[in-house]
Amino acid sequence: MLIYKYIKQHQYLLVSTILRGVSALSGLILAFCVTQKFDEFAAGEFFLFLAILGMLSTFFRIGLDNVILKNVGINNSKSNVSNIYAVSTLAVFTFYSVCLALVYITKQLGIAQEFFEYKYSFFLIKVLPFYSLNIISSFLFQAQQKTFLSLLALNIVQNLSVSIYLVLATKVDIENLILQYQILAILIFIAINVFIYYRNGFPNFQIKFEAKLLLYTTLSFWVIALANQSTIWFGQIYAAFYVDSGQIAFLSTAQRLSSVISLMLMAVNMVIAPKIAYFFKKGAISELKSLVQTSTTFLFVFVTFPVILITLWADSIMTLFGKQYSEASELLKIFCFAQLINVMTGPVGFILGMSGNERTLRNVVIIANIINIVVGVLFIPTFGVYGAALATATGMIFQNIMLVYFVYRKFSFLCLPFFKLEKLS
Repeated sequence: MLIYKYIKQHQYLLVSTILRGVSALSGLILAFCVTQKFDEFAAGEFFLFLAILGMLSTFFRIGLDNVILKNVGINNSKSNVSNIYAVSTLAVFTFYSVCLALVYITKQLGIAQEFFEYKYSFFLIKVLPFYSLNIISSFLFQAQQKTFLSLLALNIVQNLSVSIYLVLATKVDIENLILQYQILAILIFIAINVFIYYRNGFPNFQIKFEAKLLLYTTLSFWVIALANQSTIWFGQIYAAFYVDSGQIAFLSTAQRLSSVISLMLMAVNMVIAPKIAYFFKKGAISELKSLVQTSTTFLFVFVTFPVILITLWADSIMTLFGKQYSEASELLKIFCFAQLINVMTGPVGFILGMSGNERTLRNVVIIANIINIVVGVLFIPTFGVYGAALATATGMIFQNIMLVYFVYRKFSFLCLPFFKLEKLS
């Protein structure tokens, strides 16, 4: 009866977790299909492309994703969705056009030739604005509490479509696979535009308020997002200068698999991030206290068992992607430990980011990223992908511990399991 009562009271968390599980599963299905279709060297090229795409798309989103999440969450249903999305689209394409012009100038001057020597650079240039806006739209749906649409836009459709293509295709190479990935991103972008403007009407071009609202606070969130993505992807990208693409495939697969652990945290964050912003805006501290208590308890209960299973059977799990992937079992354990800390500290980043403490969050994330880069530069040349995993894990753990400290310092409660939040005021 107690279990049934808990599920009844917090079914929104369970539904979000299930959907986030489907989202994470779609990423694993894609990774599995790629590793089965190609050898580890070709698979490593594709995973490296995704890592670079992830980093660059963060740059081109210019912080709009989290600004939208915060402000639409605060204003609840009062936000003009069409106008906000129109401002975001205009901002991204304008920024992209300026950067593209600068890239062309540097190419003519013979600067940054390493980028153009990367054989998939032109695929990146073509897909970046569409992929970036797909992620922004995902955050817009998230702010509106439309979890399913958010995850569809974020990765479910893209990952599963590419996976189906790999299963059905008889002859395919990495370049063709990346081309299909690019085409799908553009098609998803078109579908999102049709949906948003059909459901909410076309923008009325009185977008001065939305533009000011979105662009005023975007810088801090942009820096935060860039530093976060650097912590996640720096190890893979920097390691590519020292190890072959097969090792990158091992590193990427282990990192993607460990992300299953954090899906609980991501599911909870998708539900509560707009609520945190809304409660702080309204001064509803008791509701915020209840929300944080529920989410941290929920995370601890549901994450412990999967971590134990994955750690104990890391070698067997990795061999599902191919016998050669058993080498990555130790990498998986390193990432799992970091993700465990990430999950058990709860939504600390969102508590700071959605409560007007963007500067504190930004400073912590930047310092954590610097530590990540320093550890990577010191250890990757000698230890290869193990140094990369250590760097990523160190940055993540430091960041979460410091965020717990600053949440306690500012709001007088510990965002950890088993700690009561009685001092929140």
